[in-house]
Amino acid sequence: MKKICLLLLLSQMSILSYCQLDKKTWIVGGVGNLSATKNTLRTDIAYQEFDQFTLTISPNIGYFISDKFVVGLSQNLGWFTAEVTTSGGIKNNNVRYDLGPFLRYYFLAKEKPFNVFADVNYTVGIFKRNDIKGTRNATSFRIGSAIFFNESIALEITGGYNRNKEKIPSFTISSQKGLIMGIGIQIHLFK
Repeated sequence: MKKICLLLLLSQMSILSYCQLDKKTWIVGGVGNLSATKNTLRTDIAYQEFDQFTLTISPNIGYFISDKFVVGLSQNLGWFTAEVTTSGGIKNNNVRYDLGPFLRYYFLAKEKPFNVFADVNYTVGIFKRNDIKGTRNATSFRIGSAIFFNESIALEITGGYNRNKEKIPSFTISSQKGLIMGIGIQIHLFK
């Protein structure tokens, strides 16, 4: 019964609230992502393909340069373990740090208690695979929904496509591409 009352209360809050998508408004928040990718690893002497699941936490900050259009900066912190089946059997522990700009546009009227958006993100960064360090870049395109609990706080659910490349100096290029899903919170700060 308590769960039903809580759900009714949250739904009423979102129906009565409206979102803050006005020019000169800031957003601060983040999203946790889970991605499933198909990977290709090329070296001077080998070529391998394998599947991988990655957990990424992505804090961000943005500014509405016009109504419903945000320009911002996001950071990606990612962790994963990949096991590649080879003659020797390789297990990689990986950490990634990326930073870069994003663009986002909200499609529905500003007065709605929910909205639909699309964003594109490009980041550059570094990674560490076991004891080897390298550079990386990533591009993602996402669509999502924002459910506003009040004028300032929105729950976001996203899905999209992610592609990244990693390079270890002089000999290895790794590329990943695949689907990405996320859930997070955005706080819209008033003018």
